[in-house]
Amino acid sequence: FDKAFGCEEVPLTGGFEIIIPPGTFTTPNITPDEETGIGKFTDAELARALRHGTGRDGRALFPFMPFQHLTDEDLVAVISYLKAQPPVKKQQPKRELSFIGKAVMALVMEPEGPTREVLPTRKREATAEYGKYLAYDVANCYGCHTDRDLKSGAFIGESFAGGLRFPSDADPSKILVTPNLTNHATGMLARYNSEEGFVARMKAGGSVPNGTRNGKPVPGSPMPWGAIAQMSDDDLRAIYLFLNSLDPVDKDTGPSVQDAE
Repeated sequence: FDKAFGCEEVPLTGGFEIIIPPGTFTTPNITPDEETGIGKFTDAELARALRHGTGRDGRALFPFMPFQHLTDEDLVAVISYLKAQPPVKKQQPKRELSFIGKAVMALVMEPEGPTREVLPTRKREATAEYGKYLAYDVANCYGCHTDRDLKSGAFIGESFAGGLRFPSDADPSKILVTPNLTNHATGMLARYNSEEGFVARMKAGGSVPNGTRNGKPVPGSPMPWGAIAQMSDDDLRAIYLFLNSLDPVDKDTGPSVQDAE
């Protein structure tokens, strides 16, 4: 979390747990610690993981990091940033695959590399074209705000129309549902009324994951509010312009926190 939200900045030591049908995945320590982090990874190995979804052992990585189409400039920036962080020794658990997960990894999963041209760099400007790059390839708005099959990871819904449902690890009786981001009356974009309203909302932040209320755990928002709030106004305007350019989709996804079926 970042200081803008009254929270202490913490190192990138991982520990966030993702529980889906293929298994339980804990985000790893990505500080440059040589024993428990990425300290022994070469720049090329990190680049291959991000660009081609391939681990050091040559096996496919589960597609939680859809950064295959980062520009060369942005890919170098990410790796440089990670290598510049102070190393922190903290071992995280390895993934625990379910029967479904083992079958998917053995029979279905393949490394995911670029499917279109990767540019050396992009001009940073408040345009729909740059917003498309941010929404798909950097902020990954597409990955959460498009419905998908959690068993296979395949996208099954209309782009940016929301509806992705996943369990809350703070409260097993609840599920989290991503909202529709298209400019339809049923979507979130229409609620902001204007570009200025959208930028202000993104800067305002929201609840953090696994919050508490009256001493009891409550499901928070999986939205990376701290990171989004630190984006430049022009970046946020670009995302708004791109989302506003999409065809409106009539899809009411309901409250973002719902009772589990």
